[in-house]
Amino acid sequence: MARPVSPIKQRSAESEMTGSMDAAAGMGSKDGHAAATDADVVYLHGVLEATVFEADHLHNAIHGRIIKATEKLEQSLGVHSVQHGSLYVDIDVGAARVARTREVEFHPTSPAWNQSFRLHCAYPAAAITFTVKSQHLVGASVLGRASVPTTSVAAGRPLELWLDLRGGEHRHETHTPRLRVRLRFLDVARDPCWDAGVRLPGFAGIKPAFFPERTNCNVTLYQNSHLSDGFDPSVRLAGGRPYRPARLWEDLYVAIRDARHFVYIAGWSVNTAITLVRDATRMVPGAEGVTLGELLKRKADEGVAVLVMPWQDKTSVAFLGNAGVMKTHDEETRAFFHGTNVRCFLCPRDAEAGLTLVQSIEISTEFTHHQKTVTLDVATQGSADGRHVVRRRETHAVPATRHDLLPRLHAEQLQARLAAPRRAEGAVARRALQDRGTRGVGRARHFEHRWKKQAPRRLRGCLLDLSTATFPDPCSFNDGDGTDDSWNVQVFRSVDDASVVGFPTDPAEAAAVGLTSGRTSRSTGAYRSATSPPRSGRRERFAVYVRDADVAEGEPASDSIQAIVRWNRLTVEMMYRVVMEAIDDAGLRGQAHPCDYLNFFCLGNREAPCPGEYVPPVKPEEGTDYWRAQVSRRCPIFVHAKLMIVDDEYVIVGSANLNERSLAGNRDSEIAQGSYQPAHLNGPCGGRARGLVHGFRMSLWHEHLMGKASDGVSLEPESVECVHAVRCAVEALWQAYTRDRVEDLRGHLLPFPISVSEFGEVTDLPADGCFRTRGRR
Repeated sequence: MARPVSPIKQRSAESEMTGSMDAAAGMGSKDGHAAATDADVVYLHGVLEATVFEADHLHNAIHGRIIKATEKLEQSLGVHSVQHGSLYVDIDVGAARVARTREVEFHPTSPAWNQSFRLHCAYPAAAITFTVKSQHLVGASVLGRASVPTTSVAAGRPLELWLDLRGGEHRHETHTPRLRVRLRFLDVARDPCWDAGVRLPGFAGIKPAFFPERTNCNVTLYQNSHLSDGFDPSVRLAGGRPYRPARLWEDLYVAIRDARHFVYIAGWSVNTAITLVRDATRMVPGAEGVTLGELLKRKADEGVAVLVMPWQDKTSVAFLGNAGVMKTHDEETRAFFHGTNVRCFLCPRDAEAGLTLVQSIEISTEFTHHQKTVTLDVATQGSADGRHVVRRRETHAVPATRHDLLPRLHAEQLQARLAAPRRAEGAVARRALQDRGTRGVGRARHFEHRWKKQAPRRLRGCLLDLSTATFPDPCSFNDGDGTDDSWNVQVFRSVDDASVVGFPTDPAEAAAVGLTSGRTSRSTGAYRSATSPPRSGRRERFAVYVRDADVAEGEPASDSIQAIVRWNRLTVEMMYRVVMEAIDDAGLRGQAHPCDYLNFFCLGNREAPCPGEYVPPVKPEEGTDYWRAQVSRRCPIFVHAKLMIVDDEYVIVGSANLNERSLAGNRDSEIAQGSYQPAHLNGPCGGRARGLVHGFRMSLWHEHLMGKASDGVSLEPESVECVHAVRCAVEALWQAYTRDRVEDLRGHLLPFPISVSEFGEVTDLPADGCFRTRGRR
């Protein structure tokens, strides 16, 4: 499914660079900024190894002597009245900020960082720029910058050189400050694992990473919170076995109910009032009407260690009755568990200690703990008393009000959603959301790291011993039918050491386990590495299917949502430009269409009225969006899932969105799980993966494409025939979604509201730029 397209041709440097380099020479700017032309731009796709050693003559001699004299005077008087800003270096590849060193104490002439980075790049850039900055109480000042042309590093030869620093707030008339760096670029084509899929025994997970890949695991993939008994994707796995999709909330209820020792929950939001089991035709004994909060209190009363750690939204104030900007109802969760045996504390998104007051306020109020995990003990199959640790990762809040895509919503769900008919303009009657989740065997190290770092001291002793001596891992997950369904699993996370314990303090040791030491903190980079974008020089078939929300969650007309829509659109346009450039490089203009390789979709639903369905007691005001939704019967489905399936053999599911906020490491904290089955991989001689990842993808397609995923063409999703078949099915759904006659929508996949020309130009769909959702354009 993700076979890469050929890249923009790279240019190599004609001569090796050594010694000293004037940052402005050949770059057309005395302040170090590159005045680049198109001919200077090189597409760097691979790993850039960068080391920042030290600076020399950062301040002029007179200024340096004054600073030194001032420091000696302060020491002799025992005062420290002059505060010097700490120093750090930003690294940019083109317009992308890719790294930042840690902050070091002020030095008047020659500060040293001696810090290395391993940076995954996929950027068109003319230069790699180093900017030396001084951090102040508010903001930072530039002391100088220098650039290295990307043509000098693209060939892969290592460079170690002194760069002349230009610009900055201080003039350097008597000398030139310098920065010593080392650069080496490793093109992705040199990676033996690139474009080869998962090949054993060579592949052993993403490296470097804090959590290594683990073998002999058990994983369950969930495509929805609930599925009806009538849902049958008719998918066959290797050996002819039928694929049976799992039901998340039923399994979660049973797992919590049967836990004997511990239940650990970390969530962006924890809704205690949600009912996990609702389907009367599949009612679990004793589950009817039982809320999550009641279930957790019941387990705590039984002696199970129940620890709940929701994110604390600092904009919610309990005594004011304020639900907070994000409406997570964290104070309600705390109040619900107050005075019970459940140990619950609201976990803030703290900033690292070295930041300024303004930066600390920004981090703690604007960013979140976005992770969603449930970790507990379950019975070990084949053992009378054995228990082992199971970890669940959800892409939704734990659990929030996410509904499955049943043909009809339950009457009680509709009543709750439609009880207030006179809503604000823009309300939607029945807004479904789609999420994904996983269940796997493993340790609870991440939860423990966060609890030990941020829980109140009185609660830190509540953690149990979850070592393998207490909870040994099962020996095997085979079902005894001769099939090998074991998994290899690796956990990725985006988090800094303001939120967890266990990170090494030495930058070299941190880099060895995939951490980035930036300014005053250490954060993980493996999540970003696992989602590095693909490019390849091979001219082979590939197809990418992207499913996204047609609009972000919130009021569509608001400035914040419109900004998200704009950046989404710019990203889509950029991606089609890249595909079109590759088509031109291959000489296929006029023969291939960009949509033969890359397509974007969204989800929606439409239902005709049926006897006995819920009718609100008060009719909505005519002309409102709520009224239009009732008349047109259209309902957008918000795509809240975060997952990627590659070649039917590898799947990554987690909490992160594909944006800087989620992936930076020092903003929202995130977690994900990458998994594959060693016994079910694509073979080098054309064998196709037909394991549970394949079954999961086919089941999703069955749900979205009117049950047509069982067609033979869907077995080769990279083929142009499959792409055309999917687009044809989506067009039929679009026609049913937009026509005046109301009918049940048999599938849910709709075209993203764009149209792409044969030259990769992106325009609106429909032409007026308004997407039909609430009955109007």
